[in-house]
Amino acid sequence: MPSLVASADTVSRNVAAQYEDAPYPRWTSLGLRRPGAYLDDLKQQLGAQLLGFTRSRFEVLIAGCGTGRQAVSAASDYGPNARVLAFDIAEASLGHGARMAEIMGVVNIEWAKGDLTGIDQAQPSLAGRFHVVECTGVLHHTSDLFGNWRKLVPALAPNGIMLIGLYSAVARAPLAELRAEGDYPGPGASIEQLRAYRHALRRRPDGSAAATAIARAGRDFYSASGFRDYFLHVHERQVTLDEIEAFLLENGLRFRGFVWPPIEALRSMFPDEVAPGRLSRWSEFERKHPGTFAGMYQFWCSRA
Repeated sequence: MPSLVASADTVSRNVAAQYEDAPYPRWTSLGLRRPGAYLDDLKQQLGAQLLGFTRSRFEVLIAGCGTGRQAVSAASDYGPNARVLAFDIAEASLGHGARMAEIMGVVNIEWAKGDLTGIDQAQPSLAGRFHVVECTGVLHHTSDLFGNWRKLVPALAPNGIMLIGLYSAVARAPLAELRAEGDYPGPGASIEQLRAYRHALRRRPDGSAAATAIARAGRDFYSASGFRDYFLHVHERQVTLDEIEAFLLENGLRFRGFVWPPIEALRSMFPDEVAPGRLSRWSEFERKHPGTFAGMYQFWCSRA
């Protein structure tokens, strides 16, 4: 596969090694929507005017595509006018994604190897090229989350939109507790140690940090690659909504709303809140409902 930019970052190399050994997520099927359904839903959330670029050919960047599930889904959901470029640092993950795209007959996608931390050095330059930039589940595994997000912003076209996914410090507080315990095996755990630790966590009582973490991990608890990704990752940085809000303000970006939960959830606490809701209000909501963003904060933003 072509290379966008070589990795010179120690954290990136360690993360790549984890995903070469344990690709994540492992998938063999994908539920596809009817043609145009995804864009219809997106226009309803973000406004048809903001999505005006979809009427002609446009480009989509999947920055850190992993095993390709998000990229293949995007290539299908955005429709035939979309041309998708998906890159990742792990060749095993890229290979799986490319193979699945071939099997499913998805042809409007290109694959490349690349390290997000060097995206500003990519050749040819990616600046101003993409009407849609998606980067979910990636930045929090880099050496400088906000610095690397800042490098990604210039790839966005002036009228483009960006989907970001970041781990919540509130939702993952129980996981932080587990990592501070003496029996935490760490990211270098063997498969035997992983299984023993997983078995030990299942014996913890209801209401414990372990029980809460297991519930929030969902299906990832039950596969070795998923467990390693959630509980034993080699590098992870969690954030707060206050940090996200500050970054958006400093970098001329406008919050356009969460993928989940919808604004109706926020209005259960603040009936007069206007979509997409203020991040300060979402922060209050999360403090009352700490499992709300158990997966990630996944949200849309655009240039202000």
